[in-house]
Amino acid sequence: MTQEKKFKRRKLFDKKYIPRERRKTRLMLFIIFWGIIFTYATKTFVLNLEVIQGPSMYPTCKEGEYYLVNKFIYNFAKPRRKDVVIIRDIKLKKDELIKRVIGIPGDILQIKAGRVYLNRELLQEPYVKTRTFPDIGPLMVLKDMYFVMGDNRENSYDSRHFGFVEKSDIKGKLAPDRLFLFK
Repeated sequence: MTQEKKFKRRKLFDKKYIPRERRKTRLMLFIIFWGIIFTYATKTFVLNLEVIQGPSMYPTCKEGEYYLVNKFIYNFAKPRRKDVVIIRDIKLKKDELIKRVIGIPGDILQIKAGRVYLNRELLQEPYVKTRTFPDIGPLMVLKDMYFVMGDNRENSYDSRHFGFVEKSDIKGKLAPDRLFLFK
């Protein structure tokens, strides 16, 4: 009789003896746990979905449209001129802004008579429908710094107000096309 009890007790702690329902529950919890970890890591470090708030990038990005943001790209590459990027708000430090990179390190930038000049040449900006004010510069974009502006120049809080943006404050690049056209 004692041997039977030992045998039954050993059977209860044996992995093979775990009831089928309990194994399914453990597997489901394992999948859910790692799914949450994977989703969080992807959203934080690789890709994220952003909704446009405010008119500063009009007409390129309209308020309420959704875009995919590549947060991984600038770990290996530097922002290029005319990239549409997500930056951390320089003053508030918590909000994110969507702007276009105008000046990269080493560029000489000037805004004169409503036009942007880059390295003493007029910058062609077909995406801008209004003139750019106020007059600025000439000024040189410093190392690891970027000059950003919204496409709706009359209604944009950008480098004309808060100065250069550090590379570490650029959080990602918007995908070139709208992801969803619904609000």
